[in-house]
Amino acid sequence: MGRAEQGDPLYLGRLYPVIRGVIAFLVRNLTRLEVQGQELVPDRGPYILVVNHLHWLDSPVILTVLPRPARVFAGEKWAKRFLIGFLLHSVNAIFVNRGEVDRKALREALATIKAGGVLGMAPEGTRSKTGGLQHGRSGAAYLALHSGARLVPAVCTGQ
Repeated sequence: MGRAEQGDPLYLGRLYPVIRGVIAFLVRNLTRLEVQGQELVPDRGPYILVVNHLHWLDSPVILTVLPRPARVFAGEKWAKRFLIGFLLHSVNAIFVNRGEVDRKALREALATIKAGGVLGMAPEGTRSKTGGLQHGRSGAAYLALHSGARLVPAVCTGQ
């Protein structure tokens, strides 16, 4: 199996390993990261990683401890922001229009899963403004039902 290229649902961007490495280095050296249950995360086959979203660091930290790289959803509003937009485009994030059924984003996510990839998403749809969990949306269940992929729950605390 060759390397995924742009346009391929498994393509993660040329900078993905660099960005992941820098974040992992910073997390290891600037935080007291504790990971539990990592042995339960599949090391092959498609799955959907569903994670809470209490802090902006949740996704980057989780992506550094996964055994495999993952494509992630990101709100469309971040696509044109200077630094965060560049980083999200660099890791081939799937930009989604919140508050509506974004069929293009769903097709892209299903293609990633059906190609055997890992998809990361926050079922809440956005970061919490209160520090508590919000009402989850049905996107993760929809994608699991239509792809047959496993749902793998993850949680970040102590941010």
